[in-house]
Amino acid sequence: MLHSIKKQAGFTLVELLVVLTVFGILTLAVFTIFINQFISITRSDSEARLTVESQLLVRDVVERLRDGYGSISLSQSEVSGSGVTDPYKPAAGWVTSNALLRIIVNTPAQDSANNFIIDDLTGDPYLDEQIYFADATNRILYRRTLKNTNASGSTTVQTCPKPNASPSCPADAVLTEHFQSMIFTLYDQDNTVTLVPELARSVLIEVTLNRGASGNDDVEITNKIRITLRNKKA
Repeated sequence: MLHSIKKQAGFTLVELLVVLTVFGILTLAVFTIFINQFISITRSDSEARLTVESQLLVRDVVERLRDGYGSISLSQSEVSGSGVTDPYKPAAGWVTSNALLRIIVNTPAQDSANNFIIDDLTGDPYLDEQIYFADATNRILYRRTLKNTNASGSTTVQTCPKPNASPSCPADAVLTEHFQSMIFTLYDQDNTVTLVPELARSVLIEVTLNRGASGNDDVEITNKIRITLRNKKA
């Protein structure tokens, strides 16, 4: 009887330790595989989201550049009588530079039938302004629309900073909250890089977005496109 009881006594301490060790190793292996899969899926999702976001951002700029007399400027045309005003402009005015991450796109004012509104004195369309500017600290890229008030019948809606927004002046558009950089390279009619916007006949737009993924592994996407300023004045 005593011999039978001993045979049913179960695992020894050594056997139990071996089992627990093997179980721990298997659990760690499964957990590691799960974490790696989760990181991979999260990264793929971040890449897909950034790709779509960068494409939408580039499309936003391209559509405005391709509109009529669309062009890029180094500074805002807010002068007396221009019809373009911005009560919330920076103290030094809107002047583009890489450091300030700004770009200004001129677009023709349009009426409700999407026709350009022409200035009878010049024969050219009245121009609104689209100002792309970044809050580099918070990595947000905005677009502010400035309406040309001389263009009678214009459907353009002017925008304002969010703290100053109202029904008549909605908040500036937020294009991305993962901004890294947006570089414009201008080319003249000889396909040579130029720093003079007035000479530009095409432009290469390069947008880079960045966001953190799981495991502190940043995901970065760059989207670029080169377009011709087809309707730009000679």
